[in-house]
Amino acid sequence: MNKLSPIPQSKQLLEPFELAPYLAPFTRQMKSVGFTTLTIKGYADAVCHFGTWLNKNAISPCCITANIMKRFSRHRCLCSGIRRKNYLSKRYIRRVSRFVSYLRENNVVGDEPHCNIEPPRNWDREGFASWLSCVRGLVNITVKTISVHSTKYFQILVTTSSNTLPNRSAALSVNMPSTMGQPIPNG
Repeated sequence: MNKLSPIPQSKQLLEPFELAPYLAPFTRQMKSVGFTTLTIKGYADAVCHFGTWLNKNAISPCCITANIMKRFSRHRCLCSGIRRKNYLSKRYIRRVSRFVSYLRENNVVGDEPHCNIEPPRNWDREGFASWLSCVRGLVNITVKTISVHSTKYFQILVTTSSNTLPNRSAALSVNMPSTMGQPIPNG
Protein backbone atom coordinates (compact mmCIF):
# COMPACT_ATOMS: atom_id res chain seq x y z
CA MET A 1 0.00 0.00 0.00
CA ASN A 2 1.33 3.41 -0.96
CA LYS A 3 1.63 5.72 2.09
CA LEU A 4 0.52 8.76 0.07
CA SER A 5 -2.62 7.12 -1.29
CA PRO A 6 -5.45 5.58 0.75
CA ILE A 7 -6.23 3.27 -2.20
CA PRO A 8 -4.26 0.01 -2.49
CA GLN A 9 -1.79 -0.04 -5.40
CA SER A 10 -3.56 -3.05 -6.96
CA LYS A 11 -6.78 -1.02 -7.26
CA GLN A 12 -5.06 1.83 -9.15
CA LEU A 13 -3.88 -0.12 -12.18
CA LEU A 14 -5.67 -0.05 -15.48
CA GLU A 15 -3.50 -1.27 -18.34
CA PRO A 16 -3.72 -0.43 -22.05
CA PHE A 17 -2.92 -4.08 -22.96
CA GLU A 18 -3.09 -4.33 -26.79
CA LEU A 19 -3.49 -0.55 -27.10
CA ALA A 20 -0.05 0.07 -25.52
CA PRO A 21 1.90 0.34 -28.82
CA TYR A 22 -0.48 3.09 -29.99
CA LEU A 23 -0.78 5.01 -26.73
CA ALA A 24 2.78 6.41 -26.62
CA PRO A 25 2.67 7.89 -30.17
CA PHE A 26 -0.80 9.27 -29.42
CA THR A 27 0.41 11.06 -26.29
CA ARG A 28 3.51 12.36 -28.13
CA GLN A 29 1.27 13.77 -30.84
CA MET A 30 -0.91 15.46 -28.19
CA LYS A 31 2.17 16.97 -26.53
CA SER A 32 3.49 18.27 -29.87
CA VAL A 33 0.17 20.00 -30.55
CA GLY A 34 0.31 21.72 -27.16
CA PHE A 35 -1.95 19.77 -24.80
CA THR A 36 -1.07 20.08 -21.11
CA THR A 37 0.39 17.18 -19.15
CA LEU A 38 -2.78 16.90 -17.06
CA THR A 39 -4.97 16.65 -20.19
CA ILE A 40 -2.69 14.04 -21.71
CA LYS A 41 -2.83 12.03 -18.46
CA GLY A 42 -6.64 12.17 -18.58
CA TYR A 43 -6.60 10.80 -22.12
CA ALA A 44 -4.06 8.12 -21.20
CA ASP A 45 -6.16 7.03 -18.20
CA ALA A 46 -9.27 6.76 -20.38
CA VAL A 47 -7.36 4.75 -23.01
CA CYS A 48 -5.95 2.42 -20.32
CA HIS A 49 -9.48 1.87 -19.00
CA PHE A 50 -10.69 1.12 -22.54
CA GLY A 51 -7.74 -1.25 -23.07
CA THR A 52 -8.52 -3.10 -19.84
CA TRP A 53 -12.19 -3.39 -20.83
CA LEU A 54 -11.27 -4.64 -24.33
CA ASN A 55 -8.92 -7.22 -22.80
CA LYS A 56 -11.52 -8.34 -20.26
CA ASN A 57 -14.01 -8.87 -23.12
CA ALA A 58 -11.42 -10.46 -25.47
CA ILE A 59 -11.89 -7.80 -28.17
CA SER A 60 -8.98 -7.05 -30.48
CA PRO A 61 -8.20 -3.39 -31.32
CA CYS A 62 -8.75 -4.14 -35.02
CA CYS A 63 -12.32 -5.15 -34.19
CA ILE A 64 -13.38 -1.85 -32.59
CA THR A 65 -16.70 -0.75 -34.08
CA ALA A 66 -19.40 1.76 -33.20
CA ASN A 67 -21.22 -1.09 -31.46
CA ILE A 68 -18.15 -1.84 -29.31
CA MET A 69 -17.83 1.85 -28.42
CA LYS A 70 -21.51 1.96 -27.47
CA ARG A 71 -21.08 -1.11 -25.26
CA PHE A 72 -18.05 0.44 -23.57
CA SER A 73 -19.87 3.71 -22.95
CA ARG A 74 -22.84 1.93 -21.41
CA HIS A 75 -21.08 -0.65 -19.26
CA ARG A 76 -21.63 -0.39 -15.52
CA CYS A 77 -18.04 0.20 -14.60
CA LEU A 78 -16.74 -2.19 -11.98
CA CYS A 79 -13.24 -2.16 -13.46
CA SER A 80 -10.26 -1.85 -11.16
CA GLY A 81 -8.96 1.65 -10.67
CA ILE A 82 -9.89 4.70 -8.66
CA ARG A 83 -13.13 5.72 -10.42
CA ARG A 84 -15.75 6.66 -7.87
CA LYS A 85 -18.76 6.21 -10.17
CA ASN A 86 -19.93 3.12 -12.03
CA TYR A 87 -20.84 5.03 -15.20
CA LEU A 88 -18.69 6.89 -17.71
CA SER A 89 -19.11 10.60 -18.42
CA LYS A 90 -19.55 12.04 -21.91
CA ARG A 91 -16.13 13.72 -21.61
CA TYR A 92 -14.52 10.38 -20.75
CA ILE A 93 -16.16 8.70 -23.75
CA ARG A 94 -15.07 11.60 -26.02
CA ARG A 95 -11.47 10.98 -24.94
CA VAL A 96 -11.71 7.31 -25.88
CA SER A 97 -13.48 8.24 -29.14
CA ARG A 98 -10.66 10.63 -30.01
CA PHE A 99 -8.15 7.83 -29.45
CA VAL A 100 -10.20 5.47 -31.65
CA SER A 101 -10.20 8.22 -34.31
CA TYR A 102 -6.40 8.31 -34.00
CA LEU A 103 -6.33 4.53 -34.51
CA ARG A 104 -8.55 4.92 -37.56
CA GLU A 105 -6.26 7.66 -38.98
CA ASN A 106 -3.32 5.25 -38.59
CA ASN A 107 -5.17 2.34 -40.22
CA VAL A 108 -5.30 0.25 -37.05
CA VAL A 109 -9.10 0.41 -37.06
CA GLY A 110 -10.89 0.63 -40.37
CA ASP A 111 -14.36 1.90 -41.13
CA GLU A 112 -15.33 -1.75 -40.98
CA PRO A 113 -13.61 -4.17 -38.60
CA HIS A 114 -10.87 -6.42 -39.97
CA CYS A 115 -12.69 -9.45 -38.58
CA ASN A 116 -14.99 -11.64 -40.64
CA ILE A 117 -18.09 -9.61 -41.43
CA GLU A 118 -20.28 -12.60 -42.24
CA PRO A 119 -20.42 -15.84 -40.31
CA PRO A 120 -18.47 -18.54 -42.16
CA ARG A 121 -20.40 -20.70 -44.65
CA ASN A 122 -18.86 -23.97 -43.40
CA TRP A 123 -19.19 -24.51 -39.67
CA ASP A 124 -16.09 -23.12 -38.03
CA ARG A 125 -16.63 -22.72 -34.31
CA GLU A 126 -13.65 -20.40 -33.72
CA GLY A 127 -14.53 -18.24 -36.74
CA PHE A 128 -18.14 -18.03 -35.61
CA ALA A 129 -17.08 -17.13 -32.07
CA SER A 130 -14.75 -14.44 -33.45
CA TRP A 131 -17.59 -13.05 -35.56
CA LEU A 132 -19.94 -12.98 -32.55
CA SER A 133 -17.34 -11.17 -30.46
CA CYS A 134 -15.93 -8.73 -33.02
CA VAL A 135 -18.88 -7.85 -35.17
CA ARG A 136 -21.84 -8.50 -32.92
CA GLY A 137 -20.00 -7.23 -29.82
CA LEU A 138 -21.08 -10.03 -27.49
CA VAL A 139 -19.26 -10.80 -24.24
CA ASN A 140 -17.23 -13.98 -23.74
CA ILE A 141 -19.77 -15.98 -21.73
CA THR A 142 -22.50 -15.31 -24.31
CA VAL A 143 -20.17 -16.19 -27.19
CA LYS A 144 -19.19 -19.43 -25.46
CA THR A 145 -22.82 -20.38 -24.74
CA ILE A 146 -23.96 -19.68 -28.31
CA SER A 147 -20.96 -21.50 -29.80
CA VAL A 148 -21.49 -24.64 -27.73
CA HIS A 149 -25.21 -24.81 -28.42
CA SER A 150 -24.75 -24.01 -32.11
CA THR A 151 -22.24 -26.84 -32.40
CA LYS A 152 -24.74 -29.23 -30.80
CA TYR A 153 -27.45 -27.94 -33.12
CA PHE A 154 -25.34 -28.54 -36.24
CA GLN A 155 -24.33 -32.00 -35.02
CA ILE A 156 -28.00 -32.90 -34.61
CA LEU A 157 -28.75 -31.64 -38.12
CA VAL A 158 -25.90 -33.66 -39.61
CA THR A 159 -26.72 -36.88 -37.74
CA THR A 160 -30.46 -36.80 -38.46
CA SER A 161 -31.04 -39.68 -40.84
CA SER A 162 -33.90 -38.15 -42.78
CA ASN A 163 -33.52 -35.15 -45.07
CA THR A 164 -37.07 -33.88 -44.58
CA LEU A 165 -37.47 -30.68 -42.63
CA PRO A 166 -40.33 -31.83 -40.34
CA ASN A 167 -38.28 -34.83 -39.16
CA ARG A 168 -35.25 -32.64 -38.50
CA SER A 169 -37.42 -30.21 -36.52
CA ALA A 170 -38.78 -33.11 -34.48
CA ALA A 171 -35.26 -34.38 -33.85
CA LEU A 172 -34.17 -30.93 -32.71
CA SER A 173 -37.11 -30.51 -30.34
CA VAL A 174 -36.39 -33.89 -28.74
CA ASN A 175 -32.59 -33.71 -28.59
CA MET A 176 -31.86 -30.04 -27.79
CA PRO A 177 -30.25 -29.63 -24.38
CA SER A 178 -32.40 -28.22 -21.59
CA THR A 179 -29.54 -25.89 -20.55
CA MET A 180 -30.10 -23.45 -23.43
CA GLY A 181 -29.40 -19.94 -22.20
CA GLN A 182 -27.59 -21.04 -19.05
CA PRO A 183 -23.86 -20.42 -18.52
CA ILE A 184 -21.52 -23.17 -19.66
CA PRO A 185 -19.08 -24.32 -16.94
CA ASN A 186 -15.39 -23.76 -17.68
CA GLY A 187 -13.50 -26.78 -18.83
